[in-house]
Amino acid sequence: MYDIFEDIAALLHRLPLASTCADDVSIHQLAADLKRKREAEVRALTEVHQAATDGSDPLLDKLRELSALKREIDEQLSHLIVYSRHFVRPRPYQLSLVADATGLSISGVRAISGRKCEMEEVARNLERSDTKGMLTPGVKLEKSLANLEALASKQGWRTVVYRLAGTASSADATMKTATGIKKTAGVKLPADFSYSIPPGAPVHVSLQSKAAAGRVSCEIIVDGTRLSGDEADGAHVTASCQGTVP
Repeated sequence: MYDIFEDIAALLHRLPLASTCADDVSIHQLAADLKRKREAEVRALTEVHQAATDGSDPLLDKLRELSALKREIDEQLSHLIVYSRHFVRPRPYQLSLVADATGLSISGVRAISGRKCEMEEVARNLERSDTKGMLTPGVKLEKSLANLEALASKQGWRTVVYRLAGTASSADATMKTATGIKKTAGVKLPADFSYSIPPGAPVHVSLQSKAAAGRVSCEIIVDGTRLSGDEADGAHVTASCQGTVP
């Protein structure tokens, strides 16, 4: 019988085409990196599955997690497209340039950038009006974040801690929060970042070494319980942890 965890890891971290490898050295490096990523993925999937108490299915859980990430990425693309067409000063980006950058048609970019709800969301987060002065930001961001924290305490959101460590002299972190993706450059290790995140939401953290040597590691802790972990050692390596808040 096939191991579903290993199958999922193999499809998420795919073998490169031979044409992408210039020599035997690069093939060896790619193979070693691929093996490490697959092993880390299997560990993460196994840990999430063992921690679950509702008889969850690892494949369906991963599909839900990736679907949630896709929805988030689609939203981020939409907001940046709206920003490029209505909020960049002194003049907006050309439709053709945005279409080329996103792989969308010009009509597709025009349709997305014309959504009023997206424009209102961009104005709210930027706290300024669009270039034509048709929209006003409304509630200040500080108040919105305060309301979000209050809502978290009422709805039983979980405390998610991204624990970062290592010996690398310099590293950059990328973390999934309840409101989007947060990137922090030059993280001083060790470091903990804590967020309130609702149950069922995907969580992810990656720590990329910017040094020629050293180790980096990451852990995801949910209400004091370890959800996922990974580590890497070498030049410019990345430790990556992911899972779903139980």
